[in-house]
Amino acid sequence: MTTFLLLLQASIAVVLGLIQFYPELLKNDGRLTKPGKAFVGLCVAILGLAIWRSQVLNNRAADESNRRIDVLFKGLAEVVMTSPRGPVSRVQASDGVVVQISRPSDESLVTASQQVAGRVSNGSDDVWVVVHPVGTSAYWIQPRVNVEADGDWVVTGHFGRESATDSGLAFELMAIVGPYLRVHEGQILDRWPQARFASPLVRLRRR
Repeated sequence: MTTFLLLLQASIAVVLGLIQFYPELLKNDGRLTKPGKAFVGLCVAILGLAIWRSQVLNNRAADESNRRIDVLFKGLAEVVMTSPRGPVSRVQASDGVVVQISRPSDESLVTASQQVAGRVSNGSDDVWVVVHPVGTSAYWIQPRVNVEADGDWVVTGHFGRESATDSGLAFELMAIVGPYLRVHEGQILDRWPQARFASPLVRLRRR
């Protein structure tokens, strides 16, 4: 959207500037002449092409980023699932009003990777999703969450390895807002990260 607005503003400025520079593009009453209409049509076509090209490049960049994240998390899954058993990490007080997980629902089955969706009361909040394979000492920070202006968010959650090795294993899922210490996607912690707010814990099992 930002790219579109910048292109639109630049195009309008160019069109207005050229119309002033070439008075034959306008009639005395301010209406466009035939050359003026053709010129504006050409500008609109160029603007459309620029927007399309920008969108293609943005989509390619997004696809490449998604592929990179997918490779990263598939590689880390083995480390996470083979982490030694550690002391049970205490879950901080939950606040289901500030941030919530709407899917998957508690006690449901999940695949190795699937969407995790929820809502946060403030669309500008910094939301992170954490996955804990029960019985391990790994608390796995998931890919960065993109929060919409209305507070809705969705991210791909990773629950173990792609193979059937982890079928039947239990997982815990939590969304946090404003972690006190800096976290990054793919990071493996030894406890739930402390944050300003946390969602209620969601308990899951691998298909």
